Amino acid sequence: MSAYREKAVRALILILVQGATAGWLPGAGADPLEEFVDALAGEAVASGAASGLSVGVARGDEILLAKGYGFADLEHKVPATAETVYRIGSITKEFTAAAILLLAEEGKLGLDDPLTKFLPEYPVQGHEVTLRHLLNHTSGIVSLTNLPSFRPRMREEVTHEEMLERFQDLPFEFAPGEKFSYSNSGYYLLGMVVEAAAEAEYADFLEDRFFRPIGLETTYYDRHARIIPNRARGYAGWKGQFSNSTFVSMSQPFAAGALASTVGDLIRWQRALAKGAVLGAESWKEMVTPGKLNNGKLAPYGCGVFVRREKGRKVIRHGGGIKGFRSELTYYPEEEITIAVLSNTESYPPGRVAGRITQYLFAQAQEEEQAGGAEPPNVILINCDNLGYGDLGCYGSKVHRTPAIDRLAAEGVRFTDFYAASPVCTASRAALLTGSYPSRNSMHEFEWDGSVLRPVSPNGLHPDEITLAELLKARGYFTACIGKWHLGDQREFLPPQHGFDLFLGLLYSDEMDDSYTQHNWPPMPLMRNNDVFEAPADLETMTERYTAEAIRIIRAHSQTKNRAQPDRNPRLTNNPVQNASAASHPFFIYLPHMSPGSRQEPIAGKDFQGTSQNGKYGDTIEELDWSTGEILKTLAEEGLDEKTLVIWTADNGAAPPRKATHFGSYGPLAPRVRYDAAEGGLRVPMIARWPGVIPAGKVCSEIATNMDFFPTIAKLAGAAVPADRVIDGEDIWPLLTGEAEALSPHEAFYYYFGGQLQAVRAGKWKLILGLEQPLLQLGMGELGFSVSGRYSRMFGDPVAARLYDLDEDIGEKHDVAEQNPDVVVRLEGFAEKAREELGDLERPVENGRPPGKVEDPVPQLLR
Repeated sequence: MSAYREKAVRALILILVQGATAGWLPGAGADPLEEFVDALAGEAVASGAASGLSVGVARGDEILLAKGYGFADLEHKVPATAETVYRIGSITKEFTAAAILLLAEEGKLGLDDPLTKFLPEYPVQGHEVTLRHLLNHTSGIVSLTNLPSFRPRMREEVTHEEMLERFQDLPFEFAPGEKFSYSNSGYYLLGMVVEAAAEAEYADFLEDRFFRPIGLETTYYDRHARIIPNRARGYAGWKGQFSNSTFVSMSQPFAAGALASTVGDLIRWQRALAKGAVLGAESWKEMVTPGKLNNGKLAPYGCGVFVRREKGRKVIRHGGGIKGFRSELTYYPEEEITIAVLSNTESYPPGRVAGRITQYLFAQAQEEEQAGGAEPPNVILINCDNLGYGDLGCYGSKVHRTPAIDRLAAEGVRFTDFYAASPVCTASRAALLTGSYPSRNSMHEFEWDGSVLRPVSPNGLHPDEITLAELLKARGYFTACIGKWHLGDQREFLPPQHGFDLFLGLLYSDEMDDSYTQHNWPPMPLMRNNDVFEAPADLETMTERYTAEAIRIIRAHSQTKNRAQPDRNPRLTNNPVQNASAASHPFFIYLPHMSPGSRQEPIAGKDFQGTSQNGKYGDTIEELDWSTGEILKTLAEEGLDEKTLVIWTADNGAAPPRKATHFGSYGPLAPRVRYDAAEGGLRVPMIARWPGVIPAGKVCSEIATNMDFFPTIAKLAGAAVPADRVIDGEDIWPLLTGEAEALSPHEAFYYYFGGQLQAVRAGKWKLILGLEQPLLQLGMGELGFSVSGRYSRMFGDPVAARLYDLDEDIGEKHDVAEQNPDVVVRLEGFAEKAREELGDLERPVENGRPPGKVEDPVPQLLR
């Protein structure tokens, strides 16, 4: 059994054992999927995160699982079952959109008909609003649920006229078709259009045309007075402290969210849509095709459904949230997998359960599918230390000469909106290697160290973490880490214990040396595997030596063996790559360079000192370019160009200038003053090249992160992404290859520093959150480390929330929060979702994993 599978099994056993103490261990004879979901949903109930859940999973017409967990009614201790009826909130929009499309098939309306054809009195304020605009949320009409008056008046029973009075005279947010902005008002209006075109009440139309013909016997237009068998009660609550949810009249959500259903009926509904039992083939295609904006860009929404690619698979989904309830319906059309999850706890997101089930279902299938597939590529992942967004010629630098890196970009794809998961080294590197936000693996702040690991620390990346190297090693790769590790300097945490066959490099940042910091740290150790072979390390030679070792591995794995190759690195002996059969195995070289580094005066090799226009900092950049050129040249010489994916990026943006004479460039981005949420701290260069596979000269402006390397590379190697833990990274292969209509797989990106959520980005919008105490740094003193063995959080003065349109204002200079209150509300909703899942200072992390820790750390010394 592979190392990562052993870890997965251990983790699942732990979950099951914990579940047994809570009384929900699955019974004997349960199949693996049922055991997995029992553990997953059972933990949500046992931990107090959810009062009740129902889960349904189907492949084609076969129901793989339909089951309830916890309680549908806490007061009467009524268990949740597969037959429990929940309010489904915005999943209602699927039914509304289908009703419009069905009426279009019957010739009673057209998608490009103006709204005023059916609601002639609606004040469109000089705009041309079509039904299509309403269907794909591009109308510009303010969403009724974003209005300050909505929540205080939720209890009121309203007529259509009374509801329209609340929003119809408000200014449009934008001209129809200019932007995508989710609007419940649009779907309320579509319900009225259904009634006008069908000459029937909305609820009756759904009953007559959908519910009865398809056999949806447990789907209802929900009304408070209606007797609905097996109806769940809705709850608010946190950590098991539940209360009855606030009453909301279903006359208010109407066609945007007033239905109730079961997991079984939702699966039947999805299957009926896909099989043509509801709509014709052209209407179904219309429903699941993303809408187009006026500028030709795609919206993430079709007609009543979100449409995206997720880990290389097309997914059609919708979630719902209404007082007391949350819902999720996900459909993978290519695999015919449907997942429905319903919750009667408004704070518990069922998408979390659906996502984990997805990982479980596809993990084994992916491994089996790719085991006999195309030859996996070699992978070289170059990760620089503290490098600025504007430090490369292809990203606008006029002072640094980077011809090799610029050629890499010209021959591959260059990302403009690529993010490290953290503005500091340890957290970012942990995220890259595990595919998870740093708070998931607890590598975001440390009692001993502060925000990054220090020498002789008791902390490190937990041995049970599953790294990208472990995934690839299990697939037959030779794996090497050459460069700065910074994930723990104790033996338990070193690269050989995390899946790397070879480690050559430093254990932490270049400034963490006694000769530089005078904090009684050991001489900087240069490691080979688990042993120190040079101390203090000759830092001037690091880039050269790392480059030579990478070249050595490439040549050892080359199938061009007809000529002797000189050893380009006379400083190193005892070549660790001597296996004559190496050429039969692909290789993964993780090359986390020391440079530019964290010193005020960076260290370049002697041949590059004083050669740039930007002092010592520029010297390191141009040496990195030389290193890249040497690696590319070697790949060409060995005939490996078309067999190797090369990725070039950085662990975070340039360090704050402090008192340095020469420093990195943030380019057009907002610079960071400390290690904060400014774009300059987290947005980094990212270039990928694979000749013959990745088209040359492409530029991608979709949001992606260094966490995405984990699932993307795993897929290319035929490795299964672990299903026993949350992986936040997404498969960005469609973005890398320039696939038509490919969009970012990320609904939002979260800017964390330490354990504090400081900002959130969705699409072009970035919201800096209003914070009473913004976290500035972790540790003690200006250098940010603790000499006492305990860290302290250093906070700044309160800051107000600010909203930026990064398409128009990449430098974050113009706050447009007042002009876009709905966007602020939407992004604040994403922020709250992040707090629920990823924590925020003292708020706990859902599905978090512990850091590694030893009792008595020892220094790594030359022996």
